[in-house]
Amino acid sequence: MPPTMTSVALSAPLSRLESVRLSPAKANLTIHENRPRIGAAFLRAINVLGLSIKEAAALLDMDAAQLSRWISGVERVQMDRVYGTRLHGPFAIELAGDAAGCVVETTVTIRRTA
Repeated sequence: MPPTMTSVALSAPLSRLESVRLSPAKANLTIHENRPRIGAAFLRAINVLGLSIKEAAALLDMDAAQLSRWISGVERVQMDRVYGTRLHGPFAIELAGDAAGCVVETTVTIRRTA
């Protein structure tokens, strides 16, 4: 007796996938590989503003030791904590400077009024 349409439809996709070896998707970087680079960009942003680590920690309402862990790459920089502070703009600029193909330029425009 020939197989019914239902049995053929259900078994066909399974038979094609039996030879496929499944493996998890992998990124090119480990999860912590970029933390030191991000921390270095954050330190540059702090330096642009002329702040000490202690002053930057106070600005972010956090402990200086934790901020040092961000900078060293032990912990990730918490963007939601940085956003909206004076460090947000300089940090974004420093991150952009690290991006491939990006050039950061400073332009000063003076508008004179009569």
